Amino acid sequence: MSDSEIVFQEDLDEPQIHVAEDGFSRVYRLGVTKGLLNKKLTQEILEYKDRFNIPGFRKGKAPLSVILNRVPEKEKEEFLQRYVREQIQEHLHDSDKIVIGTPEIDTDYTNETDMVAKISVSYEVSPEVQDLDYDKYSIIKLVPEDREKLLEKIRQDFLAANPEKVTQDKDYKSEIGDYLMVDMTIEAPGTSADGYIDKAREVLVEDNSSIYDVKFNSIGLVMDEEFTIESELPSFYDGFEEAGKPCKFHFKIAEVLKGSILDEPTQEMAKKFGFESVEELDVELLNRKLQQFESISAHLMTDQFVLTMENELDFDVPKKVLNSTMENLWFEENKDDSKSETANPEEDDEKNEKDSDDIENGETELGSSKKDDEDTSNNGSGEDSKRVDWDTIDAEKVTEIRNIALNQVRYMILLKNIAKKEDIKATREEIVDEWAVMLARYNQSPHINMEELRSRIKYEDIPDYFALSSQNKIVSYKVEQFIMGKVGNTEMKVSFEKLMEIRQMEREKLIAFMESDHSDQENKPDKDYQS
Repeated sequence: MSDSEIVFQEDLDEPQIHVAEDGFSRVYRLGVTKGLLNKKLTQEILEYKDRFNIPGFRKGKAPLSVILNRVPEKEKEEFLQRYVREQIQEHLHDSDKIVIGTPEIDTDYTNETDMVAKISVSYEVSPEVQDLDYDKYSIIKLVPEDREKLLEKIRQDFLAANPEKVTQDKDYKSEIGDYLMVDMTIEAPGTSADGYIDKAREVLVEDNSSIYDVKFNSIGLVMDEEFTIESELPSFYDGFEEAGKPCKFHFKIAEVLKGSILDEPTQEMAKKFGFESVEELDVELLNRKLQQFESISAHLMTDQFVLTMENELDFDVPKKVLNSTMENLWFEENKDDSKSETANPEEDDEKNEKDSDDIENGETELGSSKKDDEDTSNNGSGEDSKRVDWDTIDAEKVTEIRNIALNQVRYMILLKNIAKKEDIKATREEIVDEWAVMLARYNQSPHINMEELRSRIKYEDIPDYFALSSQNKIVSYKVEQFIMGKVGNTEMKVSFEKLMEIRQMEREKLIAFMESDHSDQENKPDKDYQS
């Protein structure tokens, strides 16, 4: 049924909902009247009626009609948008269906008639996969091979990333691999940046060093050397309206330092990173690496299980989601040439065939309103809004991309079906925690109180795209943990290097590795690794 055939009644005070189905495609339409808006607004006012202090009435005694008439139009609009969002989320999260792809939302807010909102949400649902029998499958669980070797590798990586830096004599000229401590002053008359000072900024010596996107050759510089570069205020400067204005960057080399990699961590190094001893530092480094090892191993166990099931089960794939996934793969592969802003920024090009969290995050954002941004409506949409003309691309390349996309979508469908069958969900509290962590990361304050931050966050205030992305990330992790505990496995000891090699395997090689004979491997890991 087309939009023109949908007739909303303007005298109803109940939500008017129409859902059209065509194969995997769904179109949810919602109509909201002024009567319904006032009814819902009145219900909310009743909860706080005693708090209203209206002139001419005792506190909390003003009639509802008086309070309602005093609600500013802007607040009514915000309430309407919040109500619409809740209705959409309630529909999309209905447990009777599995939504995949990116919903495309078209909103029409108007006060010209008694209809104040007409909403259309287009999306696709997953096929329901039968015969999810876990007992007949067995997978390989990769565990660390040697604790001492692993610790030694971690130490080497840590020391290489944190060289000891020794200040050089005044006449020493910087060489590639050295470090400079640079003092910088901005000269930009008439702007808020004028006179800005940034002292002791560390710069790695290379052919094209840069500070604030200002590039310079840092080779051959000595302590106390000064130089000036004429440039423009960077685009990310706080005063955005001033970005691009001409300025001068005055640089002074405060120190030239030579980095040397130590053979062993020192007590001073341990304290620098907040540990009382080298032993404590070792324990922390090892624990982090073991957590990373376990996380990658869990991904690979999920990959093995889902790929095995996928080979045995037959089910169709929704066309629009498949096409959208193909387009994302194409843009990811050609991002340097296309520089497309519509390509999915969350796709992991290193693991785009297998990592479930990348696949999940890549298809979760709620589509924006067509009226707000026509360009964003293409994700998950069909032929009318496709971004790639496949007829102009080599047929073999199209087939290759389609096969990868098909595997991704089938993988995603199986994960979602497992989550539905086992009732695996993300709670609002878990999503709030994710949002708090993200805010803390960008706040970068050493004094931030996470508990206090969490207490100030309302789930309703979290952006849709982040809530849905976090939901899929959390569910994917829970599905991985479920598979690890449910499916039979044979443990195989490998080095961290071998683990990373397996992680990079393409689909066919991973399947061949799973099916090969590992009987010569120990079935049990060292007790040191069991937690």
